[in-house]
Amino acid sequence: FRRVLFRSTATVSAVPPRKSSSALDAAMSSVSSTLREFGLTKIGGKKGESFDFIVLLQSRQIQDSLIAHFALARAYELPDTAMTLIREELSDRMNVNVEAEGNYTVSIDDADPRRAAEMANYVIQETNNLSARLDKIETEVLYKQYDSKLQATDRQIAELRDTISRYGRTHK
Repeated sequence: FRRVLFRSTATVSAVPPRKSSSALDAAMSSVSSTLREFGLTKIGGKKGESFDFIVLLQSRQIQDSLIAHFALARAYELPDTAMTLIREELSDRMNVNVEAEGNYTVSIDDADPRRAAEMANYVIQETNNLSARLDKIETEVLYKQYDSKLQATDRQIAELRDTISRYGRTHK
């Protein structure tokens, strides 16, 4: 007898997180170099736009988290040490798309329909967590930049005040 493998597909549709359009958000675009260290890039070219959620959905960090959380090496009958093969198998079973209205869909194929659904939901949950951590890093870097600029401006103001004061004393 030939073994027939059944696969089920679970799909989750998610609305990407939106940042408010504040001056802070517009200024945050200036710290993109920090996030480039994570391999992230902006799309769409709009200033203040958050880093694209699809990059996070497909990131190695999310893949590795799925592999560990769901013991996918065992599920895919691959050795734990063959991470490249496990990632390739997961990539073959996972599909991420951007819908025309802007929603993201994550589809997972798996022999176990419950695990497929749990994995698809887990991808969204972990991606939201990763996005929140990156937003925090971005905000911290921005705060440090503005604090540094404020201190430099304060020093310039003090220097100008001293120069004006000296000028006033010598030209009475």
